[in-house]
Formats: sequence, structure tokens, C-alpha cells
Amino acid sequence: ETFTPVLSPAQKKKYDSVQAHYADPSKAEVNAGLEMECTKIPAGEGETELARFRGPATILGLHMKVKAETPEKWAHDHTLRRTVLRIYWDGDKRPAIESPLGDFFGTGFGDKQPGKERIPEPMNYAAVPFGMTDDFYYFRLPMPFRKSARITVENGTGEEIELGFAVDLKKGRVPDNAAYLHVQWRNHLTKSGEHVPILETTGRGHFVGTVLSMQSPWWLSYLEGDEKIYVDGEARPSIHGTGTEDYFNCGWYYHGGRVSKPFHGLTVMRGPQWRTSQYRMHVPDCVPFTKSIKVEIEHGESNNKPYTSYAIVAYWYQDSTSHEVKWELPRAADLRLPGVVFTNPEGQWTLFEKFAASLDVEAGMQAGGGTARLVPMSYFADNVTGPNRVLIAADGPGAFLRWEHLFPRDDIYSIRLIMVKDPSFGIAELYIDGEPTGRKTDFYHSDFVHHPYVRQAQAQFENVSMKAGTHWLELRIIDKNEKSEGYSMALASYNISGASAWPQEWNMVGAFPGGKDYGYGTPYPPESKVDLDAKYTGAEGKEIGWTRLKARTFLRIEDKFQPNNSCVAYAHTWVWSPDDRVADALVSTDDAGKLFVNGKMVWGIPGIHHLEVDKYPVPVQLKTGWNEVLIKVCQGGGAWGFAFRISDPESELIYSPTREFPKKDEEEK
Repeated sequence: ETFTPVLSPAQKKKYDSVQAHYADPSKAEVNAGLEMECTKIPAGEGETELARFRGPATILGLHMKVKAETPEKWAHDHTLRRTVLRIYWDGDKRPAIESPLGDFFGTGFGDKQPGKERIPEPMNYAAVPFGMTDDFYYFRLPMPFRKSARITVENGTGEEIELGFAVDLKKGRVPDNAAYLHVQWRNHLTKSGEHVPILETTGRGHFVGTVLSMQSPWWLSYLEGDEKIYVDGEARPSIHGTGTEDYFNCGWYYHGGRVSKPFHGLTVMRGPQWRTSQYRMHVPDCVPFTKSIKVEIEHGESNNKPYTSYAIVAYWYQDSTSHEVKWELPRAADLRLPGVVFTNPEGQWTLFEKFAASLDVEAGMQAGGGTARLVPMSYFADNVTGPNRVLIAADGPGAFLRWEHLFPRDDIYSIRLIMVKDPSFGIAELYIDGEPTGRKTDFYHSDFVHHPYVRQAQAQFENVSMKAGTHWLELRIIDKNEKSEGYSMALASYNISGASAWPQEWNMVGAFPGGKDYGYGTPYPPESKVDLDAKYTGAEGKEIGWTRLKARTFLRIEDKFQPNNSCVAYAHTWVWSPDDRVADALVSTDDAGKLFVNGKMVWGIPGIHHLEVDKYPVPVQLKTGWNEVLIKVCQGGGAWGFAFRISDPESELIYSPTREFPKKDEEEK
């Protein structure tokens, strides 16, 4: 029938009905009137059978709700991740459906909005296939079976839970071509150059969709990953998207915030660690396959960062009762939410309060050996304000606070604390990955001291050499000052920053004229050859030559050269290496800039930029002996400068503007 935009009264009524349903599909679930049975699920006893049905029949829907007997504010996070649902078809010993409960129902961070622990906010959303309401979680993809269906749960929470459960079952013949529903959960921690797997299986069926729950210490850059779908052994994907948030029918790094639509949605968009949880269900646009299918998220180009955590649920129909498992699900007790890993790439202080309001491993922190809680500053003294402190009160040695931190590269690091000092506080030692370091700080003071700008309230440990990766840091009370009244401690924040040595002197020349690109694209003579005796024609026709500038760390040069707008300067030095090695050059320029090592350009960035220490890690090849370093620093206007050093975990590199060793180093050589 030829389409017309004019609807008849009957068509309009039907149209309005459909629109009303899609506006809030959960209303249909409320109206379904399914009565949930409450079952006690013991902890640590393997799978508990909830229901068993004889076929042929179709499970049209499930309703569930979990109640955890615990006072912890984040209990539902842990409970829904550590309660695993399994469904077996037609007597198969392997489950076709295997997923933590929360992820199965469409979101990976529990049934409370993260970051709302003080006033819990329910995780309410309503899609057609699944959703969460105040009263239950629901699932509505049809699940046909021919002989039998068995539904179990595994409780890995460590305590008994109460589970409400209801099944909408339709008995009767199942069509010969009806496929079985499969659901598989897995987690994945990104590695450089390795794509994120969502689904890979063989057989005949169709892909229905996915739920991805991610977080990263690197902001939202993981959303740059494109979806790729390979059907029936394709060498190139027949579906190749334009970015993760685009795949979930949103965009611009989820600028619009949370959304809940019939077949796509964003249920979580907030800290800690740039958490997002999103669903995309291919109900109106399923992807069929006859031999095999492979679905993945691109990782390794513009989003090539390690340690981004993915919790992945794949939903698909297949003509077999089970599937080959590419990744074994751990026992439920070993499942967890990702810890909060802070990189501090720009050296800023991190509040311990940011981890979570409850102190536990799922939030990225552990505390023990005493009573641990967050307390306001007024706890210590009246009329004192500031961020909450983590107070760990103890009667003897052994109290500790432990947290994860991501060290982005092999390097030397400085670890500093902002703390409270008090007459009743003890002496703490820094432990790394469970081992003592010998680095200690005394929390005792004869008076209450708290202000971050007061020297007594700060602690800086001797620098440590660390391998790249996630490590556990721990402060453990080991003793107390003879004047102290106790063994407690209270902490506000910490800072970890690179501590490799800086060049102390630079050969510099400027200013050359800029232009529309501030001189970024103009190769002035130092880029071809550095001649420290040469004279050049600079901006405004002035004769310019090389000069020597001293530096302690990064170097500001807006007051060193004239003119200092729309112009270019060059910085030059040498670095001595005891061997051939690849190391990270840590560079930043204000504004545009380029880095040359041994005459080869290894990094460049056009445009306007702010100077940030250690901002851009650039792998460089150093040869044994002296290596030449040249930095082009372009200026648009205002502040002007650069920062450069090379990661040096064993303090072996030596900088010199003349290729001469400092006297002390010369004697050692």
C-alpha cells in the first residue's frame, strides 16, 4: 500500500500506542503483574537452581531483584557483579547464558548511580529488551527451548542474599527454525595494539547486541574505538563504525549525558575514573551470520592506551544449545568492579575521598588493622573546614591504608602526602606491592596540624624507581613517637609525579619570525644543523645568536627573547646514555613545538597549547654515548616555554650543553 503521511483514526490510535510503549517500556513490565518468589541464596556453595522447566516452551521474560544483607553503601555494586546467572538449554551441561546479574540486565555498575553514595540514586532505565525499576530488573528477549530449561545463580558475595524471581513462560510448540538465546560476559583490560573482543563464535544465528561498561585512568579516549563486525570469515569487516559513542547512537564523547532509549542507552556517565555503561541492541537491525561472527572494538590507533577496563556482555541467537567459550568466567567470588587507578599525569593532588565513600577493594582502596572511615575536618576541631580525611584509628601497630596507582612508564617517582598531624598519631612506613621500602613518616605533632600549605602537614618520601603498570601503595603504622598517645593516622590526599632529572642548562637562540602557524612549518637553519657560533637574521631583521640559559625544571622564555609574539626559538642540549636504549622523552611546549633527537624529528604538535610537565611521552632511540636534542618552541602570544626530560629509572642519563661531563660525573666515568 502506497505510503501516506496522513493517518486514519485507527492508524493514529495504533501509532500513539506504540509511541507510549516505547516512551517507557517498563510500564508494560509493571502491568504484566508477575509475582516474584523470594529465595534465599547461600554463599559459596556453587550454583543454586532457581527453576527448571520442561519444553517445548518459550521464556518470554524474567523479573529479578536482589537484596543484600549488608550495611555497605556500595553493596549492590558488589552483589550484582558477584551474583552470576546461568541458563542451560535442553539438558546441555554447558550454559548458553552466563553473566553477572547486573550486566545481564543492561548495566555494569550496580543498581545505584556511582558517585551518589551519600544520597543513593536508583539506576532506573527502561529499554525494550531489559531495564531496571525501583521494584525489579526485567529482561524481555524471547528464549525458546525444546526439551528443557534450567536456571541457576551462583552467589559469590560471601553472605546469604535474598533474590526475588519471576518467569513469564509460554508453553507450546517452538518453530523449527527458532534459535537459542546466548549471553556471554567477560572482562578485558586493554593492552597497546590489542583490540577489545566482544563476540567470536561459529555456527548459524544473528548478533543481537552488547552492553559495555568501561572506565579508564586516561579520560574518555577509549571512546575513539570503532566497532568492527566480521561475518562468515571476512578478512575485512563488513561493518566498521566511526567510534564507540557513535555505535551507541550518541556522540561527542556523550556530551548530552545519560539517555535511555528503546534499543540504545547510556546508563552511567560519571566518575570515578570516567565510568560509562551503555547498551546497543540490534533488534530492528540484527546482524545475521551463517558460519561465524566476530565483533570487536578497535584499540590501538587514536585510543591506544593500556589499563582501560571493559566489562562486556554479548547477546546473540544461535542454532546450538551452547557455544565455545573463548574466555572462562572466574568463580563468582573472584569477580569485582575495576579499582580506581589514578595516573596523576600532570602532577595534581588526588583526594583520597575521590576513591569512594566506603573504603574497600572494589573502590580501589583497602583499609585494615583499625577502624577506617571518612570524617569531616570538624571531627578534629571546631570551625575547621576542608576535604574529608580518611581516619584510621587503631590501638597498636598494623593499621594500614592501601590503594592502587597506575605508573605510566618505567621511571623515578616522587610520592608526597597531605595528612593530619596529631598528638595521638603514629609512625607510618610506605609499602609497595606488599614489601616495605624503609621510607617512613611520623604523623605525630604536639598540636593538631592540618593545613596543606603548612610544612608539618606534608610528607615527601625518598624517590622510588618503579616499573610501568598498576601497583599497590600502602601506608602502614609500624610504631609511634615516644611522645605520641596512639597509633592512628588521617590522610587527605597524595601526589605522585615523575622525578627524573632535568637538563640544568640549554643552548638557546631566538626569536625567529612566526606567521599564521607561529613558524611551526618554517624550517629555520638550526633544524638542518646546529652551529653554536652561527649568527642568524631573526624577527624584525635583528641579528641573533646562541646564548646559554640555566634551568631548574621547565623553562619559561617569554621574557628572554624579543619580540615575544608570533615567533620561534630553539633549545639545544646533549644527553649521555651508558647504552643503546629506547626511553620516553617527556615533552611539552607552549605553544606549538617539535622535538628532534640526533637530527631526526620524532614529535611535533601545531597550534596553541599550554605547558604541562611530562605531558607527551615520546619513545626515542638513544645510542651509547652523547645524543643531540633540539626543541623548536613556537609562540602565539602570552606565556612561552617548554618542558623536556627523559624517563630515567636508574638515574643513568647525563645532560650537558657542551658534551662535557660535570666534574663529579667525569670522575665517576
